[in-house]
Amino acid sequence: MKITYGWQVAGAAKICGPLLTSRRKKLVLQSGDLPGLLSALLALPGLPRTATEDFRRGDSVVRQHLLAAILAVFDADASPEGNTALIGHSRSGCLQQNRAYFTDYFQYGRQYGKGHLFVGTLPSTPVCEASIALGFHGAAYYLDTLDRIGVFWREIELLLADHPSVLAFHREKETLFAFFLTPGQTAAPEDISPASLFDVQEGLV
Repeated sequence: MKITYGWQVAGAAKICGPLLTSRRKKLVLQSGDLPGLLSALLALPGLPRTATEDFRRGDSVVRQHLLAAILAVFDADASPEGNTALIGHSRSGCLQQNRAYFTDYFQYGRQYGKGHLFVGTLPSTPVCEASIALGFHGAAYYLDTLDRIGVFWREIELLLADHPSVLAFHREKETLFAFFLTPGQTAAPEDISPASLFDVQEGLV
């Protein structure tokens, strides 16, 4: 049974291993490593202005979020608005990153550990690193719904009531999806997976 959500997918990207792919423009970028993917991404004409100077400080999870976020915004042909919200879903790497940060902080302290590279109060490191890179200032957090994906889609509707757009992340096994969503209507099964939403023909969910 389909329901109508109050959002539409303006652009999207996914990253799995060495491949970074966009949904609408059908771009496929490939490299032997994540820094190589960043170089290929930054070479795209018309790419929105991003701050990627801190790319090297993050681990692979943070870097994947940055790459997917930038390409999703580019796929939407969006001019990023500062009030865009960001949300990560379920176990997308945020919890692990925050645990690693505080473990390092407690073991080595701020002076000798890696903690000084990150702001410890960020609600979710990968999501907020993407927010910093794109200059977004809306709400930023992650949501763990124990795999109830419909709750995630409804949460995006609530965010769009106060934000012009939402950048949403979801990880399925080794693939990270990033969706740039704007107000609109999408008829889809309540439990549609991000993989299915990414793969369906645009406008025909």
